[in-house]
Amino acid sequence: MNDPVAVYISGIRLGAAQIHENLTLIPLLCEAEVPLEYVTLDEAMRLKLVEITEVGEAGSVPDLKVLNRSRSKILIIDGEELVGAKQNRISNASFLIPEESEKVIPVSCIEAGRWRWASKSFGSSDSMYALMGRRSKLQSTTSFLRAKREYRSDQGEVWGTVARYLGSSGTFSPTDSFVDYHEKRKADLAAFVAAFSSEADQVGVMILINGQLQGMDTFGKRITWRGVFPKLVRSYAMDAIVRMAIEPAAGGGALLSPEGFLRAVAEAPRQAFDSVGEGKDFRIETDEVIGAALVLNESLLHLTAFPKSPVPSRKPAAV
Repeated sequence: MNDPVAVYISGIRLGAAQIHENLTLIPLLCEAEVPLEYVTLDEAMRLKLVEITEVGEAGSVPDLKVLNRSRSKILIIDGEELVGAKQNRISNASFLIPEESEKVIPVSCIEAGRWRWASKSFGSSDSMYALMGRRSKLQSTTSFLRAKREYRSDQGEVWGTVARYLGSSGTFSPTDSFVDYHEKRKADLAAFVAAFSSEADQVGVMILINGQLQGMDTFGKRITWRGVFPKLVRSYAMDAIVRMAIEPAAGGGALLSPEGFLRAVAEAPRQAFDSVGEGKDFRIETDEVIGAALVLNESLLHLTAFPKSPVPSRKPAAV
């Protein structure tokens, strides 16, 4: 079997950097696409192909039920926000939900102060969980996978991270909800989204904040990238705004160059785990990088990766 992560990265080339304020996005371009049909979660919700609910009347903080009523596979992306029901959650990994199926997916709570019904089922939001929050959660989920074969996170750590985002922005949230943070910053986030555009062959981006490499997200299909592009830019911008206040000048450059980061991810050892949905979840970890890739039949659907430790800065970051 070919290494699907290394094969995928070998087909990636870097585009011209786009910059707004202290956020730099380097397009990841690829001519090939995976030969697999699926829809994104947002599209499935818009077409009413899927329903996401609590697992029962009592609910369970780390679990949600996904009912796919359609003949299409549905891609849920690591860090996608699920809003409503008894409390807001985020997906703990990327999952491909099979056609006409019911699955229970592992999630994390991003609203510590609510455990009461707001709606029967969940909707999606126009944002994803913030970049460094996703990195932290990926680290803990990888540890749980290796120790217990479970897609769990350190829920206390997630709540602590949400509290820091709320505090750093001066956001009052009666239920300690992360959604209230990006609602307060809606106009600022919209300006970031408007400043960036997608190229014809773009499948993802590499992210730099204050000149420092922070990570990457990339997909097997261009249409997937175009669909989630605004949500992901908001995710990156949330951290850029926080870092802008703390580190007004560039912090000295990235520890890894974009080319070096791609090479480090491609060469890193990987461990495969059965996904909750279809495919395999490859966990990537070295002293330099940490990441995860969802793969089905040697086709890479989503790859996310970060420098192993938060990039050092001149002043302690709030998040």
